[in-house]
Amino acid sequence: MKKHKLNGNQKKDQASAAMNQEELKFPISYHLKAIFILPEKKEFYMDELAKAFDSLLIEHKLQNEKFSKKGNYVSFTYLVHLDNRVQMEKMYEALKMIEGLKFAL
Repeated sequence: MKKHKLNGNQKKDQASAAMNQEELKFPISYHLKAIFILPEKKEFYMDELAKAFDSLLIEHKLQNEKFSKKGNYVSFTYLVHLDNRVQMEKMYEALKMIEGLKFAL
């Protein structure tokens, strides 16, 4: 049987799968990074993020905002505190609804 080398993406996929299998302990605080296209709408994004957090009673504090090297994206890093998995799932669903979101992790 021929052995195949793993490329970088396969290693990342395996690491992600392993992390998903680990059980998170709630309550939990962590840094959430949200990246948006159209950096000129920075204030809109910040307002929408705050609305999403506030509507779900998520404690949050902006830690950093940064523009990409070419200025095509803006990212925000928030320290968030989540009480349970349901709150976390609802947060990610609310974030998906924000226009211009590229990804959040």
